[in-house]
Amino acid sequence: MSSLEEKGLIPAEKMMRDTMRLGFYALSVALYAFALIEVVVAAIVYDGAYSKDVVGDIDSLRYVAEAPRHWAAMIILMTSGALAVFCSVLGACGVVKSNKNALKLCTLLTFANFVLQIAGLGFAFQTAFFSSTLSKIRSLEFFYNTDEDSKALMDTLQRTFSCCGVNGAAEWLPHIPLSCCDESVECCNLQIAFDRGCWPVIGWYTKELTLVAAELASVIAVLQLIFGVVMIMAIRSAASSETIV
Repeated sequence: MSSLEEKGLIPAEKMMRDTMRLGFYALSVALYAFALIEVVVAAIVYDGAYSKDVVGDIDSLRYVAEAPRHWAAMIILMTSGALAVFCSVLGACGVVKSNKNALKLCTLLTFANFVLQIAGLGFAFQTAFFSSTLSKIRSLEFFYNTDEDSKALMDTLQRTFSCCGVNGAAEWLPHIPLSCCDESVECCNLQIAFDRGCWPVIGWYTKELTLVAAELASVIAVLQLIFGVVMIMAIRSAASSETIV
C-alpha cells in the first residue's frame, strides 16, 4: 500500500517541481523585460537630450567645446541595462539548474546595479550634463557674430523657447538680435525683448527629461532587486521542502 502511495506521489511531486521552476523562469523573464525597458529608457534620453531638436543640435556645433563627462549619464544607464540583462540570464540559468548560488549572485548583482544608479545618476545628470549644456549655449552666444551655424542655432533656440541670451537680453547690448523679439517686430530692443534667458528654460527642459529617466531607472532597479530576493526565498523554500531536487 505504501509503495503504491509512493508511486502515486511521484507525479504530484514532479508537477509541483515543474510548476515551481516555471514560476522561477517567469520571474527571470520579467527581469529580462525590465532590463530591456531600462535600455529603452537610455535610448530615449539619448534621443531626447542629445540628438533631437534644438537641444540636440547644440551638441553638433564644431565650435562648441566638447565635454566628455556629459556622456557619463548614458554610460551609467547602458551599463546598468547590460548588467540587468546579465542578471536575467543568470537567473534563468539558476532556475533551470536549481542553482541557489547563481540566484544569490543574481541578487547581489541587482543590488550592485541599484547602488550604481543611486550613486552615479545624481552626479552624471546634475553636474556633467547640465554644465556641458550651459557651456555650449554660452558658445553659441560667443560665436553668434562670427559663425553662421552658431547664429542660426541661437536664433532658433531663442524663437523656439521665447528666450533671449543665456541669462537675459541685456547680454546682447548694444545690439539685440531680432530673434529675441516677436517675429512681427522689425527692430528689437531691451524693452520689448523676451524677458527670460535661454539657460533657465533649457536647463529646466533637460533637467525634467533626465530626472524622469533617472526615476524610471531607479524604480526598475528596485523591482529587479525585489524579483531577485523573491527568487532566493522561493528556491530556499523549495529546497527545504524537497520540492526541487
